[in-house]
Amino acid sequence: NYYGKEITRGGSIAIRDDEEYSESGRVVYPAGLYSLLKDFDERYRDDETSTIQSYIVTENGISDASDVMRPAYIVEHLLAVARAVDEGVPVSGYLHWTISDNWEWADGYCPKFGLVDVDRADNLRRHRRPSFALFRDIVAKRRVTVPQREDAWAQVQAAVAAGATHRFCRADDGQSSLDAAIERPFSDKDWRFSAAEAEVDRQKEARSQTQKHTSAVTDSVAEVTSTINQTIWGMWDSIPGQDEVNAGVYNTLNDTMLGLGHAIWGNWLDSNEEVLEAAVVEGREV
Repeated sequence: NYYGKEITRGGSIAIRDDEEYSESGRVVYPAGLYSLLKDFDERYRDDETSTIQSYIVTENGISDASDVMRPAYIVEHLLAVARAVDEGVPVSGYLHWTISDNWEWADGYCPKFGLVDVDRADNLRRHRRPSFALFRDIVAKRRVTVPQREDAWAQVQAAVAAGATHRFCRADDGQSSLDAAIERPFSDKDWRFSAAEAEVDRQKEARSQTQKHTSAVTDSVAEVTSTINQTIWGMWDSIPGQDEVNAGVYNTLNDTMLGLGHAIWGNWLDSNEEVLEAAVVEGREV
């Protein structure tokens, strides 16, 4: 399942003015679907224990009662899937979420995910949104055309130019749901799919994870070294008359402490040689 990106700040979800959001409070980010498929493929492609033969995108869609963003959302995310397939990721299926407006576990009836509008004030009467015809045409012809992409994005741009707004079902904290939607302006950000942008973001994320891992390992090694330090010097301090008669014991303990420290750091450096080499090449700190 993939809907969009969530940006965090201070341990919570951040709602930013420079991003486009669905009614559910997710950043519209087609490149994320491409990155997700690539990451899964790289993780399991050479895993001899894996039984994965292909991937199915079981849910992908946007809550957008205005139906302004949905056509472009559909087109751009299908382009992201197509690019991943072109690069060798075995994707065997795609399911759009969803046919008609539904009840969401976390958000109730506020966000409107449907290709078909459900009028709950009029005996659940159904009305096809314009995106219904677009998706039906794509499915029937099994292709996305340049005019479809251009027309879908022109619709978004027209809403931006007109200063239009769309429904939003998230509170300011980015987590709490709203029973009654508020209005939010359409963003002027160009969120269309770009494989180049996606690859840059993937590399940034990989470096970020490497740095987090390196920092955690460094903290662990430092903690172990400190514990060894305290243990050895505690042993030394417990020996009576050590300053006069136990110089040999002191030297032995000191050599042991240094040897253990060198062994620990040596093993860490050996296991992180590639990380350190990459850091030198890229001119960054680890």
